[in-house]
Amino acid sequence: MSGIKPDTAVYTLVARQDEFTEELWQYLNRRVSDLRIRIGRERAQQYAPLLGRIEQDYGVDRFLLLSLWGNESSYGDVVDNPKYMRPVIPALAALAYGEPRRRAYWEQELINALKIVDRGWATPQDMIGSWAGAMGHTQWMPEVWLNMGVDYDHDGRINPYGKPDDALAGTARFLLERGHYRRGEAWGYEVKLPGARGADSRTRTYQQWQELGVVRADGKSFVRPQDRVHLTVPVRGGPAFLIGQNFAAVKSYNPAFSYALAVCYLADRIRVTDRSCSRSPAASAFRRSRKSRRCSAGSPPRASTPAGPTAASAAIPCRRCAPINAKSAWNRPTATRGSRCWPGCGKAPDVQLWR
Repeated sequence: MSGIKPDTAVYTLVARQDEFTEELWQYLNRRVSDLRIRIGRERAQQYAPLLGRIEQDYGVDRFLLLSLWGNESSYGDVVDNPKYMRPVIPALAALAYGEPRRRAYWEQELINALKIVDRGWATPQDMIGSWAGAMGHTQWMPEVWLNMGVDYDHDGRINPYGKPDDALAGTARFLLERGHYRRGEAWGYEVKLPGARGADSRTRTYQQWQELGVVRADGKSFVRPQDRVHLTVPVRGGPAFLIGQNFAAVKSYNPAFSYALAVCYLADRIRVTDRSCSRSPAASAFRRSRKSRRCSAGSPPRASTPAGPTAASAAIPCRRCAPINAKSAWNRPTATRGSRCWPGCGKAPDVQLWR
């Protein structure tokens, strides 16, 4: 540690986490893009044997793992990209010293990173990751690497980099053991509510919710009517969801609701390859009143593209916003509430979660 210079740039990044600075519709729009769906389907075919083994061994839905992989590292594309990743030990050293809100946590993760080096699993130069110290395909924190890692390719080393075998298997183990993932159970569904019913923290079976008038937004029946779920409406006036234990399992990986919804939503989009099936629920999501959707630039809001997912092309409130909205989900600059264009213009364009 004597030669380590703390990476103090992480202090700014702590305060700019997307899960807490973006509107929910904006967060989903950026993370469930056409590109990410398409690559997810390609990876599903490319790694079908591996995903099948992991699904058999741990019971975790392969499409949920693919989605988590896509959200964490764009399917491995940015694992070693210095534009997005940085040396982990200097980042953790800075957080352990200068981030008092969770100092004990950062100190322990720094110690865990040093243990990985001490065990010979990696060199400090190998260990690059996010500003928070998460590494590899599915962004393991050092503690996860130490305690949840799996040598799934049997090469004698647990490694979140390189081939995705260890990363995906270790993540499945995490969801199962720490998130209490339940084999065969859906994460939940977008639903339509009767009348003015709002969120309800009480847990009921799907069948009991249906008896109260709560139905799937796509009109289909609940596949496992005896599974227990609760009702949530994350944005006032937006879509409602029945969510269960497997949604909670994803939150165990990252506790932000927006993150879990993005992972579950992308998993469903990757799963559906038939164009005619990709429009399942017809309920629109995160709509605002007609008055609030008027464009401040004076041009009328555009209609949502009928054939696209919630992605860059799915919602453009006005012509001035098009250049921001049309960029790729991964690379485009973050548009915040204070931006002059996009959300600053239409505030909340019409979006549909499942098109």
